[in-house]
Amino acid sequence: MSFHHTSSQFEQANFRHLVFDIAWFGLALAATSRFLSVYAIRLGASPTEIGLITALPSLILLFSSGLGGVWQRRYTTRERALSWPGLGMRLMFILPAFAPLLPEHLRPLWLIISISLPAIPQGIAGVVFMDMMRGSVSQNTMPRLLSHRALWLNIMLALGALAFGILLEKAPYPLNYQIMFGVAFIAAMFSFKHCNAIRTDPLPANNTCKSSPFSPWKSPKFRQVALVTSVVQITFTFLVSVTPIFLVAERGATEGFMAVFGMIELGAGALMAVLTPRIVRKIGNRAMIAIMMFGTAIAAVIFALSPNLYLTLIGAAISGGCWAAAAMIGLFGFFTENTPVEDSAAYATAYQQVIGFSAFLGPMIGSLLVSGGISLVTVMLVGAVLRAGSALVVEYPLLTRYRRHELAEVQA
Repeated sequence: MSFHHTSSQFEQANFRHLVFDIAWFGLALAATSRFLSVYAIRLGASPTEIGLITALPSLILLFSSGLGGVWQRRYTTRERALSWPGLGMRLMFILPAFAPLLPEHLRPLWLIISISLPAIPQGIAGVVFMDMMRGSVSQNTMPRLLSHRALWLNIMLALGALAFGILLEKAPYPLNYQIMFGVAFIAAMFSFKHCNAIRTDPLPANNTCKSSPFSPWKSPKFRQVALVTSVVQITFTFLVSVTPIFLVAERGATEGFMAVFGMIELGAGALMAVLTPRIVRKIGNRAMIAIMMFGTAIAAVIFALSPNLYLTLIGAAISGGCWAAAAMIGLFGFFTENTPVEDSAAYATAYQQVIGFSAFLGPMIGSLLVSGGISLVTVMLVGAVLRAGSALVVEYPLLTRYRRHELAEVQA
């Protein structure tokens, strides 16, 4: 892939559009990431249904990501390839608004459908977007871009969580949620506009007829990327659907508190996004991921053992900061430094599939334990142990061979 086009006239414009894209998308994402589980509880969803709302889109993403390379080969530019799936995935912000219009017993089902259906174009869009982002700026600019995107994602998520939380407290139900999802969809469309403004080099002339036999799984480095990504995603998302249930059911959290919780969590993530480039320069992405996952384990313990609701805000700050560094910056940085620009779409497809499988498996296991009658406190503590274990796995035993390989490369 050539960077001639992006490194001269368009790279700075692409940088700005990528930052604005994630900022608007972060505002929209506040609706689904912060309040969707609470919305599901209000609609009468069971723990299993809440687990499906969290996990099923990731399972669909696992399969739809495989279509990303095929879809992109139908187009001559990445921008055109992204248009329809990029639009389709943003329907996840408006479809939940229609749930209260349905009969009561169908509302949880509609919520599952409205979140899962857009995952089909989301899988395709994710592959195309990752390839487009790697082609939109030079490799030297990528760490700064990742830091800025993580910073503004967390800032806008925090502002969105606060604003939406106030709206949900003040406006009558269910109109409050319908207004929130409507605003989220408008923000998502602004994000879509900036995605459409990104410019990269045209795809190769033989792109439309090319069917690459290359498999990223043959690469030892990518297999290590897959290992780290899956371990981190599974152990973190294990508690994604459990935590809001725990806060609402065990600690009596309201939408207003969840807004404050989200603002603190995401504010810490924004602060960490500023510090992360320095951390990476000193210890590298892999070591940073391990340390931050241990931090998320500490946060889970605080959630489980806090005697009152407000002490969980300390855990929110730790969790938000550590997860922003580990996932938003660390994992993608680890991916880009261990995969070549060539065959970028193939690597992006495999990477998206790893994330999809892991993000499905983690929350489903957690939700099934809750549905099986295990206490919420116990499940939270199990999640903390798993996160701590993931830090050890990432940094030490399973990567010994990879470290020897790196040492051999340096000596050569």
